Amino acid sequence: MIMEKEFKPKTFLDRKIQSNRNYFFISYSHADSSLVYEILNELYDKGANFWYDSELSPGDIWNEKVKEKLCDTRCCGIIWFISSSSLNSDAVYKEIQIYDKLKNEMPKLALIPVSFKWTRILDYLKDFNDTTDELFEKINFYNTVTKKSCLIFEKYNNDSIETANNLYKEFQKNRAAQNYNIELRDSSLHEIDNLYNRAGEFYLDVGTYETNIVFENSNNSKDPKINKQIITWKLIDFEDNLYYFVATNCIDFATAKIVDTKLKQLQNQIINDLSCVEKVGLITEKLLTKYSKIIGYNNTTEYANYKRLQPLQLFWFENQFGAKVLYNIKNIKIDREDLDINAGIRPVLVINALKVKREYDK
Repeated sequence: MIMEKEFKPKTFLDRKIQSNRNYFFISYSHADSSLVYEILNELYDKGANFWYDSELSPGDIWNEKVKEKLCDTRCCGIIWFISSSSLNSDAVYKEIQIYDKLKNEMPKLALIPVSFKWTRILDYLKDFNDTTDELFEKINFYNTVTKKSCLIFEKYNNDSIETANNLYKEFQKNRAAQNYNIELRDSSLHEIDNLYNRAGEFYLDVGTYETNIVFENSNNSKDPKINKQIITWKLIDFEDNLYYFVATNCIDFATAKIVDTKLKQLQNQIINDLSCVEKVGLITEKLLTKYSKIIGYNNTTEYANYKRLQPLQLFWFENQFGAKVLYNIKNIKIDREDLDINAGIRPVLVINALKVKREYDK
């Protein structure tokens, strides 16, 4: 049995790297936690940004922190999970009331209802044996609010993945998603032992490179001791059964003539450990344009910095024609194509998802 504290989804605040801090507020009843959490976990893996009362437990009183998150200027709106329990919840009632007031000041504030049972708010009255005046007032209010904002977004059909896919489009439309969309749950990539999830981002540890230097006696030593460490790669894209990982650091410096040789050596080394690797190459300008904030600045390892021969830190990238071009540490292109200098190597590792399946089906 999965304990609730282990099952609770993370929020956008748990992401180590954030390319976007806009988010949706999640309004739901704790009685529906099992269904809601399944959908939220799917959304989080896709890169959707949301906040919900993960610190509160059933029975806790609705508090000021919830109100603060609703009124934050980065809040794009509410994802409202509708059920008999949520329609009868005082906390949910307060949250939708706040939305209704904010809507006058912020017309773009969205309300995205997801119904767990009926296709209309008023149909939920059938679930109650005793309809009190208070309950009828709440449901009448909800019916009015949804008419002013939008129709029921969709009726939940016992498919958390489908619901998450539909909702994610709303996150993208309202700019409340990270600048990437990678799904792993239905892929074969999760079969790889050294792939792991850290704060909503996926990393792979494979291959070794000279990443650290130690001078035995003093800084004047001509023969430093070079240590090898495992390279960490971050997943940034998935397209046509290919997964693209970028090294978290620049791992070496070399001239353009030597770069391909070094990358080939690294590729051969990694394929010995992971045969589903398709290629090890340079970051392409296409990937950089699409995922610049996720890729981040070109930080160097201590060893790579030791190999740098000039004060200016430049780095090799690959353009659309396969030629090597130079960028600086902040990923700004250097408009010179005639330079063959000692520049940084920050590689990309490409894994073929179909090869993963064949490898683990043996």
